[in-house]
Amino acid sequence: KITINERKQKFVFPLSAAPTWVTLDPHRILLAEIKAIKSRQDILNQFKLSPSVIDRMEAINMFSEESTLPPYEMYLPGLNDSFWAIRKKILTLLPEERKEELIPVIVNMASKDAHSKVRAAAIEVLMNWDDESIDEIAVKGIETDSSYLIIAASLQVLFKKNNAQAYSYAEKLEAESHPAILNTIGIIYANQKVPGKLSFFREGLNKINDYEILAFYESFLLYGLYTGPENTEEVINDLHKIIFEFDSLPWKRLGGMATLNNLRNLYREQANTSANTVEKGVLERKVTEISSWMEEVMNKEQLKELKNVYQQLQLVEKE
Repeated sequence: KITINERKQKFVFPLSAAPTWVTLDPHRILLAEIKAIKSRQDILNQFKLSPSVIDRMEAINMFSEESTLPPYEMYLPGLNDSFWAIRKKILTLLPEERKEELIPVIVNMASKDAHSKVRAAAIEVLMNWDDESIDEIAVKGIETDSSYLIIAASLQVLFKKNNAQAYSYAEKLEAESHPAILNTIGIIYANQKVPGKLSFFREGLNKINDYEILAFYESFLLYGLYTGPENTEEVINDLHKIIFEFDSLPWKRLGGMATLNNLRNLYREQANTSANTVEKGVLERKVTEISSWMEEVMNKEQLKELKNVYQQLQLVEKE
């Protein structure tokens, strides 16, 4: 036991041999900034030997902050750690190349870990490693898992793997209200150019009430652009209506404005690169029209925070 009662104090502890690992204030009780010079081995020993979750997470972060992968010796203990956040963190730091000896552990985590965020991270690793088990795990995740996060992650796996079941599962899940699921379905419908799904997007815009609506708007716009001029006009008309609904939720209005800004920038970039004078004129008129809508909304918007964000929406320079 030592007593610290001065601003600066020095302590010397005689030892018969160099310690494998030393920690000071493992439970972070002291109101202090602790600086220590630690070798790579010191950090590894801290991870392997400390009973403190804080110490173990700190050790992992020391490696990730230096943009270096943790030592191989950390992988298996980390994947089996008692604290879910450490298991998830290790999964996100695994190397790009497959580690065959870790596959059985990760497969088990993908379906049986107690925490949904860990299961989702394990599913992503198996997908990136192109493991043969991932399709079966994804189907099981959609059909049996109670977590919206896992259902969305599993649906995304089927889509990225070009699994024929992705579309049928997407249709079955249309009535769900969780943003992660709706965003995944939106990506599938836009990229596969599925006809007749404007109603899905319109209903989805009324289900998402936070920042995740921004990703849904992106899929909505892509769907309109990918599925033909008529749908493009439908999407633009919807966005025009949304940005003038001043009594609607701020996230919904912001999403509409940000999406129109992306669209006018797309038209401006197309105009800048077009060698056809007529086409260039048509595109520039679209830019002008959308810009006039946005300017009118900015002038009428009463919510100061939203108005400040609107002012940051920039237009690509005309060439």
